Amino acid sequence: MAPAAAAASHWFFEGPVAIQGHLHKEGHLVKSWKRRMFFLKVRPAILEYYDDDSNKNFKWEFKGRIDLANATLVDGQEPLAFKLVATTGKRFNLRCDDAQTKTRWLAVVAKVIAGNRDPDDVFATWTAHVDLAHHHTSDRCGKTKLRALSSTFSREARQLRCGD
Repeated sequence: MAPAAAAASHWFFEGPVAIQGHLHKEGHLVKSWKRRMFFLKVRPAILEYYDDDSNKNFKWEFKGRIDLANATLVDGQEPLAFKLVATTGKRFNLRCDDAQTKTRWLAVVAKVIAGNRDPDDVFATWTAHVDLAHHHTSDRCGKTKLRALSSTFSREARQLRCGD
């Protein structure tokens, strides 16, 4: 199954969401990996995560927030993992489901850490890393689909579903 990403606007969000998607986060105390729903925001530059199991009527349970303003992004030792080190020194070990998803998350998080606060530009970076071969449409139709998605939905309500 191809990764899904979206920018959404729900009652519990504060500020524009550029990217939404699933990642696995390693616990700080109990070193197990949990699937979380992440929301990348650019103003302010934060990555929020929610308990994916509690998703009932789009009411995820808030679990935490990573301040990206002065964070450090480190490529992980595992092929699908990467690490964020917050200014407080707290380390967040994250893992993706596949290499393409990792490439996309690394690109957009690096852009936000570098100071980009334009949600449209961050979303364009995400879509630039879409492997259209995963779509059930031709490359030409797939590109049209991506353009339509990025222009049809508002900055806070875009949705991209690969593999639909």
